[in-house]
Amino acid sequence: MRSYERPLISWTVVFLLLLAPAPASAGLELPAFEEEDRIVRHTAYTLQYCEEFEQARWAAYVLRPHMISGAVSRTNDFRPDPLVKTGSASPEDYRGSGFDRGHLVPAADMKFSRKCMSETFYMSNMSPQRPAFNRGIWKELENLVRRWVRRDGELLIVTGPVLSGESLSVIGQNRVAVPDFFYKVILDYREPEIKAIAFVLPNEKAGEDLSAFAVCVDRVEELTGIDFYAGLPDDVEERLESSLELDRWWFSGRPFPGTGPSPVEGEDLPIEGAFLERCREIQEEIVLAVHIRRPGQIEQSQGMGLIARIDQIDHFLSDLRGRDSG
Repeated sequence: MRSYERPLISWTVVFLLLLAPAPASAGLELPAFEEEDRIVRHTAYTLQYCEEFEQARWAAYVLRPHMISGAVSRTNDFRPDPLVKTGSASPEDYRGSGFDRGHLVPAADMKFSRKCMSETFYMSNMSPQRPAFNRGIWKELENLVRRWVRRDGELLIVTGPVLSGESLSVIGQNRVAVPDFFYKVILDYREPEIKAIAFVLPNEKAGEDLSAFAVCVDRVEELTGIDFYAGLPDDVEERLESSLELDRWWFSGRPFPGTGPSPVEGEDLPIEGAFLERCREIQEEIVLAVHIRRPGQIEQSQGMGLIARIDQIDHFLSDLRGRDSG
């Protein structure tokens, strides 16, 4: 290929992405919040930080297959979150407490990007979890969600601690609250099968199957006072959040009906699928920069970020051609 063709192709891709409409799910994963709430936006997830309990009230993100199929390893760089203006919890708060630094947004959901992986280790994304819980049924639920997203293509996820109810014990100098329960709310908003499910799990070792902890989304709203998926049409929101249909989800070791064997954890998508997922990823970053963070303008730092992403597309196209010619 001639040298001038590579930048032409990559800029054409980006131009088409700019013209493309935003994904139907853009922003839909975020619960309702007020202007005064402490909303922290990282590259691949958003959270509401609660200073009273020194942890997030919720963490929300959109999960897609390419995000779990990368080769990025855990960074384990636990550190305070610089975007929490009041100061987040610190790793020292957990030292000697007997509790794990439990992820709300799982690190394994960000294997596509070292930056996104590293951002899951901000202490704002941590909550005190008993080891038997964090390494047991909580991990099992995270793994199950990753299998679901390989089948469904896109899931809108909100995770957090239940911070209401009786007074909670605390750990560390910053007095980080220890939740008695955690929740995870999941929405599949892609045709042909739009569905929702939620889980409420006690912060302890569990002896029951995950399906025993499944509840409707309305139940989690009652427990937390959070309005999930508020951007849905009212009739759709009411229907999805008031019902629990376990038969529309998958809770066994069998292959997903009609899809063949599930990909092995860590297995790459086919080249065409990986390319399309990368295009969607870049489209969303461009839409976010242009229409959400800075309406009408792009700051210099954001512009440099977009140029870097364009370069990645350029290299990715070259890599595809190299594989095809090899």
